[in-house]
Formats: sequence, structure tokens, C-alpha cells
Amino acid sequence: DVIGIDVKERRIWVDLSDSELEKRLRRWKPEKKHLTGVLARYAKLFSSASIGAISHPPT
Repeated sequence: DVIGIDVKERRIWVDLSDSELEKRLRRWKPEKKHLTGVLARYAKLFSSASIGAISHPPT
């Protein structure tokens, strides 16, 4: 694919037809983010701060 960058205009574009872009967007699926370390453990053990950040026993 040909990608253009115009720094002065702060613009990025790709040289593809609208139908090709639509086809690719329909097939695209975002990667799942895998948390690791302390943040992953915290996310597993505590609820959201908006509901009190209550701890849950590990499963």
C-alpha cells in the first residue's frame, strides 16, 4: 500500500479505493490486550473505583 504523509498539513492518507478500505475495516478485529504484572493482578482482584474498588477473592 502507498501511504502519504504531509507534515505541514498534519495529514496521513493511504492510496486505496473506498471499497477496499471498507472491506478491510469489516475484516479487521482489534488485538486483545493482555495485562501482566501488578496491574493485571489488581484488575482481577478489585472492582471498579466507581463502585468502591471492593476486593474479590482470587478465583
